[in-house]
Amino acid sequence: MSFLKNPKLWANVALVASITCILAVIASIVGVRMDAMGFRTATSILRTVVQAGLIVFVLAALTMLLSRTNRTARNRSALAAALVVIPLAGIISVQPAGTPLFAGAPPGPPVTGMAGTPSQGMAVGMGVGMGGGAAGRTPPLNDISTDTQDPPLYNAVIPHRPQGSNTVEYPGAIAAQTQKQLFPDIAPIESELSMDDAIQRALRVAEDMGWEIIAQGLTDGVIEAVATTRFFDFQDDVVIRVRANGTGSIVDIRSHSRIGRGDQGKNAGRVRDFIAAF
Repeated sequence: MSFLKNPKLWANVALVASITCILAVIASIVGVRMDAMGFRTATSILRTVVQAGLIVFVLAALTMLLSRTNRTARNRSALAAALVVIPLAGIISVQPAGTPLFAGAPPGPPVTGMAGTPSQGMAVGMGVGMGGGAAGRTPPLNDISTDTQDPPLYNAVIPHRPQGSNTVEYPGAIAAQTQKQLFPDIAPIESELSMDDAIQRALRVAEDMGWEIIAQGLTDGVIEAVATTRFFDFQDDVVIRVRANGTGSIVDIRSHSRIGRGDQGKNAGRVRDFIAAF
């Protein structure tokens, strides 16, 4: 086959491309953490890395399978395939469970725009919220609450928030409607635990999830914490509110991004993880 006329060349191309993918991911992470690159630019790079990485993997796999008589080409293409899996696995691992990578959410109810025309909900991939208002996209979300009518309020974390952070005010009815469309399963926890026991369980869950506890809520039932994201090392704020409900309790949780207009579904994923763990 013509493909195999120079298998070493194809193997070398795949190997160089796989290393380039890894370097691009590292550059994106370092750039964002050092404030040398915007988050939107970084996500665009990562999107390209995924697309290119899949092509590189296919090329490397084909070269490896079809270069049976050329040990050097086979080994280099196998190495390229293995290396390109590293950035792909890293990017995929930071996506919230159940959300598609860099794309729209599974088809759901349409969200009505300002003009009253339905637009299909594009939800929680890496691209969500970046355009903010583009046709066919929902409004960006960076604040998720189990109670959108009376969301828990931030207080203790405010002094820990750097200058230029997003406002801690809940964004209001549009965000509530968008959340209801995209994440209809997110709702308050109705627990049979007493208020005191629910507070203790909520604290344990928050600690198990690796959050930095700022306020423990032992007197007022309000727990505040800071959650640090993987990959870009962003810090998001979390507030948990526990209220008595007869002999049981109602537990609400709100997760909010300090920076950025969209959160790529991270806050929804965090809220869902807490609910499941609780």
